Amino acid sequence: MQTLTLANIYELQGLKEEALEIYKEVLKKDPSNTDAKIAIRRLSGMRKKVSWCQQRDERVFCQNGR
Repeated sequence: MQTLTLANIYELQGLKEEALEIYKEVLKKDPSNTDAKIAIRRLSGMRKKVSWCQQRDERVFCQNGR
């Protein structure tokens, strides 16, 4: 069963893509779920940052959060 708790555990373990997919499933079942919406925005932003870093070939720089 896809739950916010499972998604949160995945996120804490660094499994961001898996967590994001679960948050999306939760939101499909309950479109008013604010926690899922916030988590999706948060993780989508992280994904965009990583993509930008990889495009710029600054992986080490970006992975260090600088």
